[in-house]
Amino acid sequence: MYKTFTVTVKFVPRILCRCKTGLSFSDLSVHTLAMDAAHLFSLADSDAFGFDLDHTLAKFNLVENFRLTYSCVAEYLISERGYSSELRQDLNIHKDFCTKGLVLDTPKGNILKLAYDGTVLRASHGTRMMQRSEVLELYGDTKVWEHFSYLRDNFNSDGNNFRIFENYFDMPGIVISARIVDIIDKKAGKPQEKYTFWEDVISGFINAYRYQSFSENSGGYFPELKKSPELYYRKCSAKAKNWLKSLREQKKFVFLMTSSFVDFATHTLEFVLGEDWKSYFDLCVFYARKPSFFEDKRPFLRLDGNLEKEPLTDLQLHGHYSQGNAEELSKFIGKVTGKSDPKIVYFGDSVRSDVFPTKSKVNWNVVLIIEEMEAEGYTLHDVNVSRDADNDGEEPRHKRRRHEDVCLSTLDPLEKDYLLSKEWGSFFTDKANPRLDPDNHKGPHRHMNTFWGWAISQYSDIAIPNIEYITELPLDHKFWSFGPGSRSQDMLGFHPGVPLSLQKYEQENDGCVTKI
Repeated sequence: MYKTFTVTVKFVPRILCRCKTGLSFSDLSVHTLAMDAAHLFSLADSDAFGFDLDHTLAKFNLVENFRLTYSCVAEYLISERGYSSELRQDLNIHKDFCTKGLVLDTPKGNILKLAYDGTVLRASHGTRMMQRSEVLELYGDTKVWEHFSYLRDNFNSDGNNFRIFENYFDMPGIVISARIVDIIDKKAGKPQEKYTFWEDVISGFINAYRYQSFSENSGGYFPELKKSPELYYRKCSAKAKNWLKSLREQKKFVFLMTSSFVDFATHTLEFVLGEDWKSYFDLCVFYARKPSFFEDKRPFLRLDGNLEKEPLTDLQLHGHYSQGNAEELSKFIGKVTGKSDPKIVYFGDSVRSDVFPTKSKVNWNVVLIIEEMEAEGYTLHDVNVSRDADNDGEEPRHKRRRHEDVCLSTLDPLEKDYLLSKEWGSFFTDKANPRLDPDNHKGPHRHMNTFWGWAISQYSDIAIPNIEYITELPLDHKFWSFGPGSRSQDMLGFHPGVPLSLQKYEQENDGCVTKI
């Protein structure tokens, strides 16, 4: 029933503790954890493996994509909506604002970083960081943001009230919005009572990203990706491709399910996986329109090349379809696998589109891909994971150094600079000075106190920096999984290690939530 593991906690020097079961972990905040099977996760238990494409199977060169998206939207606003040419300013000047997890309070022109309970942790007006007195004036003594309950319940933007930026395609929009606020205030000589620019910004994103733009060669974004794919994508490694093939060899059902339209997705797949990309999957779903794929009942549509055709009532093995819904897909997987209630695991990068609806609506298992883990670095606790692709057969470096503090990263230095923000701090936590709030620095989520950190622990089973990190593990490897609602288990699901911001935070602040 329950397996109890005793862990000796020691911060200086850090140690990596290894259990008799072959499981491993470090820097846990309690001395003893009573763990039942619900807190152990093995991919071998899954009958089907589903994969998102963009930023999951397909790794993008983030900085080049950020620059391209910013340029496309800025040029649209300048040429089509009459905005100032100041928007052409180099994105790198405000790269600290190109940060995952921020929220635009649209009418106020403010950008917010939120805690798990809706408290405003940090805020800016345009690109100017706000002082505590300003936050109190706008958001009250509790600093609880008025629209938080909607965000917490829906994990989505709310019309003109606010916009969330939680994926890499959207993040340049934060910089654009902040700069527009700066330009408007500068021209007026003061902040405005209400800002109405967001409809123009979203029109710029639609112009760049609408799926028809790929075939029309319009909008700026898709034409550049088609012309120079090597600048914007990274090819999957041989290890990752072999791992995908091994899943089917082990009789697992493997499917692709992406919100990208079939022509763009095919272009991406051909570059990152190769001309034989179809051989990796038992079924492919394009233009899935997540997150509503997990709740709505849209029919699957037959594809004739890149054209959507009539609705279908029966799916076929090795079929390629557009749109559809999770209920019918699950039934088909059950039919193919011979399981009345097949266990399905889905890999994706978006908390909004891949994680929250997958867990809350259809109860699939979820593996979150989150590159911020690699940007921050971590102390390895899963010592079976290899990150040394070219070590000529030697024992992986982290196995030789497993009792040391290790930070492994394959990110480009500039990419790392974009993912780590000095102004906004970590995606997972916020360690603002407790002296600013001496009576309000403790809470139930004392490790990951940001809203998105809380969401990861509630709706993901495990989180990894990218798929490469698990390609050399046996399929029956047992991972610690996140423990929803548990203070002591809200970091266990990070593999191969807990992000350094969380470990430093716990060590320096004794695990207390701190807010502005």
